[in-house]
Amino acid sequence: MKNGVFAAVYANPNPTQKNTLWDNLEETAESMDKPWLVVGDFNDYGNLSERRSFSIRHNTTRSQKNLDRVDKCNLIDLGSFGPNMTWTNNKQGMANTVERLDQAMCNADWRAMFLEATIRVLSKTYSDHSPLVVYTQGMHSLTPPLRPFRFEAAWMSHPSLPDIIESAWTTINHNLIDSMNEFTQKVKIWNREVFGNIFKSKRRILARIEGIQRSQAVNFNHNLHHLERDLVSQYNYTLFQEKDLFNWVDTNHLANWSNTTKNKFTNEENDGLLKPLTNFEIWKATKAIGAYKAPGKDGIQAVFYHHYWTIVGKSICDFVRTCFSDQQIPKEINETLIVLIPKVEYPTSIKQFYPISLCNVTYKIITKLVVNRIRPLLDNIIGPNQSSSIPGHSTTDNIIITQDIIHTLRHRKGKINGIIFKIDLEKAYDRLSWKFVYETLIEFGPNMDWINLIMSCITVTTPPRIIISF
Repeated sequence: MKNGVFAAVYANPNPTQKNTLWDNLEETAESMDKPWLVVGDFNDYGNLSERRSFSIRHNTTRSQKNLDRVDKCNLIDLGSFGPNMTWTNNKQGMANTVERLDQAMCNADWRAMFLEATIRVLSKTYSDHSPLVVYTQGMHSLTPPLRPFRFEAAWMSHPSLPDIIESAWTTINHNLIDSMNEFTQKVKIWNREVFGNIFKSKRRILARIEGIQRSQAVNFNHNLHHLERDLVSQYNYTLFQEKDLFNWVDTNHLANWSNTTKNKFTNEENDGLLKPLTNFEIWKATKAIGAYKAPGKDGIQAVFYHHYWTIVGKSICDFVRTCFSDQQIPKEINETLIVLIPKVEYPTSIKQFYPISLCNVTYKIITKLVVNRIRPLLDNIIGPNQSSSIPGHSTTDNIIITQDIIHTLRHRKGKINGIIFKIDLEKAYDRLSWKFVYETLIEFGPNMDWINLIMSCITVTTPPRIIISF
């Protein structure tokens, strides 16, 4: 926690060890001069309202001792929203007991820093304790208003999905872009009416479990107890399905950039680049893409193509060959989502985000095929001092060489001195002129068909869609 202290607590049921914990907390509280949040299982409750049991036993002394310890530490109970009791012994009938053992407490400095802080008690679905969630800025909806379409891998567990894919691909006569658009529309309806939206199902089950646990905290009901167990089983199955879901610039060009390299693509190498693509080569490139990698704008992960290649493979192969022969990638395939991941807790400028580009799988297939054919030829083109993106080379090699040069200059004796230039790293790594890339490719001499295809891959005609992820 920035500028504060967070303490996660587990109080052992053993009275001696529990006393040791509170002694340590009291000692920490005396010297604490920062905002302090303490959350966890304290294995104690403060009063009779924080316990429901059919047993008449209630240790008033124990409860008062717990309250006195909290006061000595100058801690404030933040309360909670959700089920009142956070622990159950999971027994039935008259033996059932529930208590509020898990709490979130803080000192006055932390409370003043986070005036809107709220504690949410989640439903118990696995452990006998309820998880606690601390919302420092209050409970606000974190769901984006317009969520892009995403192919959900859990759909593949349903036997009727291949029929939806077959229908979309045969209706449009295996045209890839039109088939994907048709599939997207059909599968949305199918998900809503047949499969059942996983996220909605999960929220609905959790809401029912939470309602039962609220009721059970007041009066135990045997039928509700069995219903809760059934709902927890349904919830765990939904989590299994969800697991399948996620197993998922301008600079001046160089005026004198001609004739700067002796190494160029030979005629024989260019002939190899122009060899017709085979279906196996395209399938191999498709299979090499991570099945559950984040999808691009079309929302379809690679696992979709892996699993249903017998249906969609022909249209993929035809589409890829068309792109290679036309030396052009359609703009619908070249569209990219850019996700901005904050580097800091409260970003104030665009430089405080990591930009992550999410490309369509069909785009990745084409670029992987380009790389697979060019990579074996790079050893004769790229200098030995180049390290990035070259098999067998490592960026750390250049770091070691740089350190060695600096060390040599520092210890050099005599009148001969040296000088080191630091290149503008922002331009080197963050921006690259398309014109510069084009002229570089011309200089190294690959076939113009390949140059045009590569330039089509890296240039865009429409701005990318940007998503900010917190």
